[in-house]
Amino acid sequence: MEGFETDTIPIISPLQPALINKPNYQEHTQTWNGHVPKGEALFYQFDSGEEEHATLLIPDACVDFLFSLGPSPKGVILGSRLKETHIQLKANTRYFGFKPYSVDSMRSLGLNWGSLLNSEVSFSQLFPQVNIEKQLAEARTFKEKINLWLAFATKFLLKSTEANSLVGKSEVLICGAKGLIKIERMCQLSGYTERHCRQKFKEVHGFTMKKYNDIIRFQNSVRLLLASSTSADRDSQITFDIIFANDYYDQSHFIREFKTFSNLTPTHFKRIYSIDK
Repeated sequence: MEGFETDTIPIISPLQPALINKPNYQEHTQTWNGHVPKGEALFYQFDSGEEEHATLLIPDACVDFLFSLGPSPKGVILGSRLKETHIQLKANTRYFGFKPYSVDSMRSLGLNWGSLLNSEVSFSQLFPQVNIEKQLAEARTFKEKINLWLAFATKFLLKSTEANSLVGKSEVLICGAKGLIKIERMCQLSGYTERHCRQKFKEVHGFTMKKYNDIIRFQNSVRLLLASSTSADRDSQITFDIIFANDYYDQSHFIREFKTFSNLTPTHFKRIYSIDK
């Protein structure tokens, strides 16, 4: 794929502000599948707090493996989301998660990962003979949990494929451009027709390449929003900076698209989920 090289493009971690704000949050990023263009993954851990409650997950174009590590540990696989989702967290429970940055890095397991779009499946339904949930619950440190999961994922999940994957390289280019790349131009660089590129991408993800592009742009907007000063008199300037940086048409376009993915205005979102409160 001449002109379609991605080796030097940095990968930015997806952001879930509601989880980052949880007690004892930890995260670690590393490459877990060296066979694919986007083989990084995020490992994370947090405590739920004293009361059972629902917490917000925003679209990040990733699948999540999330485990509650209480007395009866259980796991769930959350598909990619095109809008905000609320997950119910148990009280006084530690959670451990694995977020591969690309569904193209995983074996199909008889399941098209795109079929999990906006839905979830029990971990035990896909892996009825595996006791990894209990092992994760018994592990004492975050590092031990990561090592346990890597051993499991390498054996059961890792997809070995050619590093010139069209879908994987498309993901890297879109993420590297922070959701601002022109799809038509990217398809031209791939050497394939635009129709072929779009079809292959949707087959893998269950949604369009344009929607993936929009989600990455939204994620970048969230990152800029939460990194900005909380001073009220700077709200207008912050909004203008984000609109300019992310190529939105105007303020109404930015707010409309932000609400599409989070069901909140940028100002309301920042007030609730600001990491530096």
